[in-house]
Amino acid sequence: MEPFGRSVLGLIVKANFFLVVLLNVGLIFGGRGADIPGLWAGALWISANVWMIHRILRSVSVQDPKERKRVYALAIVKFPVLYVIGLFLLLARWVSLEGVFWAFTLFFISIGAVFAYSKFAKR
Repeated sequence: MEPFGRSVLGLIVKANFFLVVLLNVGLIFGGRGADIPGLWAGALWISANVWMIHRILRSVSVQDPKERKRVYALAIVKFPVLYVIGLFLLLARWVSLEGVFWAFTLFFISIGAVFAYSKFAKR
């Protein structure tokens, strides 16, 4: 697996989705349903953010002028728009900060799990 290739990013997003669904069920049965909107908002926001960073980095390495225009368009969307959405999510009353923190934590656990799996799968 190449480190930021499409397959690795796809595995990370799938692992993250799986963990978010598991935690979602745990929050429902644990009586913490108020954290669910924050969990999903944070998970979707970080997935969109990492996908855009991946696309920008991949487009920068290509010398095609059309790809350069895509880089500028993605950068225009990513930085002001995505971070304003993130700020809105943090300030929104329906989004709990605990849920957002859980989403970020699960995303980093997913990254570690995919890279650990790739190391052990080669043996």
